[in-house]
Amino acid sequence: MSDVGKAWTGRAAPLAGGQALAAGRPLPVPGVAVLLWLLLAAAAVLWGLASDMPVEILSYQEDIVFLGIQHVELVAWAGGLAILTGVPAGALLSRPAFRRSAELVLQVFNLGTTIPTLAVLALSMTVLGIGTVPSVFGLWAATLLPIVRNTYAGLRNVPTPLIEAARGMGMTAGQVFWRVELPNALFIIFGGVRTALSICVGTAPLAFLIGAGGLGELIFTGIALNDLPMMLAGAIPTALLAVLTDFAVGRLQIHLVPRGINPLR
Repeated sequence: MSDVGKAWTGRAAPLAGGQALAAGRPLPVPGVAVLLWLLLAAAAVLWGLASDMPVEILSYQEDIVFLGIQHVELVAWAGGLAILTGVPAGALLSRPAFRRSAELVLQVFNLGTTIPTLAVLALSMTVLGIGTVPSVFGLWAATLLPIVRNTYAGLRNVPTPLIEAARGMGMTAGQVFWRVELPNALFIIFGGVRTALSICVGTAPLAFLIGAGGLGELIFTGIALNDLPMMLAGAIPTALLAVLTDFAVGRLQIHLVPRGINPLR
């Protein structure tokens, strides 16, 4: 069955190419997404034709490119460090030795999400000073929890019969982890990475407030000067970066998670 047929909530048979939907039959999920994007694009085109705002926004093109690169660098450093620390931490907490204390330790990671990001950045600034380093640390703290928790949950929810079968075949504990547990948990781990990176992209504008640059410079300066085009010149690229990041990681999730344990393939 094709992907469209699987995504259908009505009849299971897929549509032939170019065939119209029958009355009362629901749209496939991909069709709904395409329709929404077309409506959004049409609204953007109409807005551009009826207003001079797009021209005013594009007057900040050089600033958008320069600050956008800074924004991506902040996200890459913070998100990369969160992945490098979050996945091993979640894997360690999923081991039987940490079964009783895992939830308590997860609450420590939860502090980065519970405390407002601006407060985390301010606390980072008092210890690490002003600039990129405290910003990366603050964004790392705000990004960490989804990765740790999804890694922990994914590994804990691997079916027990699979693990017992692997042990019965003579696999060592390390082989069971790398060949059975991790591949079966990879889809859920990717879900945590998608959430974490989207949060990181949306939170990174706050780093401007402690001297790290990024698209937040256009957003907050535009707010301070009551300059709507300047504010949108920072807000729109930030939103697009978040969408593109989620889309890119979603494509990786589809293609890197092995067939057979990936519900999207």
